[in-house]
Amino acid sequence: MLKIDSPSLNIDQSHSKCTAVILPLSLLAFSATAASLSYPYTPIDDKDTIEPLGGGGRACEYGSQVSGLSHLFRRHVKPKKQHEIKELAKIINEVCENTKCCNVIDLGCGQGHLSRYLAYHYQLNVIAVEAVSCHLKTALLYDKQITADIEKTFKNDETKKGNISYIEQMIDPEAGPEEVMSLFLSSESKKREEYVLVGLHTCGNLSTTMLRLFSESESITGLVSVGCCYMKLFKTEEPHLPSGYPMSSSLANHRLSYEARELACHSKEVYMKRLQVIAPCIETLILLDRLLFLKEKNIKCSLQPVFNPLVSPRNLVLTALK
Repeated sequence: MLKIDSPSLNIDQSHSKCTAVILPLSLLAFSATAASLSYPYTPIDDKDTIEPLGGGGRACEYGSQVSGLSHLFRRHVKPKKQHEIKELAKIINEVCENTKCCNVIDLGCGQGHLSRYLAYHYQLNVIAVEAVSCHLKTALLYDKQITADIEKTFKNDETKKGNISYIEQMIDPEAGPEEVMSLFLSSESKKREEYVLVGLHTCGNLSTTMLRLFSESESITGLVSVGCCYMKLFKTEEPHLPSGYPMSSSLANHRLSYEARELACHSKEVYMKRLQVIAPCIETLILLDRLLFLKEKNIKCSLQPVFNPLVSPRNLVLTALK
């Protein structure tokens, strides 16, 4: 794999004699331009991330645990996910405080790790939505397994915890906001509440559906979104159907190939140092399109790196407030 941050390098390290080459200035200029156009991936305050078990070793290594996360929320959760739920939950709680809202809708909740942490650590009321039934069955099982420990920790004080309700539901990207919200909110009292919409590594068009739902629904006052699987975004030529990319009017005539979108979402940590050539630049373009979509609607929004990129490469978090 070529590393183009140096004018000379060894091509084949498997032979005793390596051939040194000088990269053309055009390629070096391309690399520098791509880097300058890429959004920064390093969090401003990336201090406590992940600590190896037993001391020693390298930080951010698998088999380690996240400091400051209760054992209640580490069970069944890999270190990468521990890091993500801890850091993202901080952002979600801040958005809830800014919007004076204690209700959260977690789209694509998976096995409920983030929802569980939001409910029992931050005392938020969570509607956890997942399309895959086996994930919800596992989430309910995990809830039962930690219920006794949680009750002991909070000593049956109802003011010390929120609640979780799980809903098995596939979200139709073509459905309107009222139709979608009616799937989550069964009672009239719930429909009168306000909500913060969140999603951790929502796949493909689910993340863009979240943005549209947030922008069009009066009951959703905040958004926290981390996208993933950009290659699954679809572009339709039908004007009445939603597009995964582009979303904004500013980039309405722009196209990204499947290969480019796939390159932008490589998730394996070993790729981070190899894909510095152009992948971050493509992801930046996709996420800035989402920012433009919200800004065109006069919605206050921001994009910031939150996770350690060596632990969680999809670390850019989009937040928005009404």
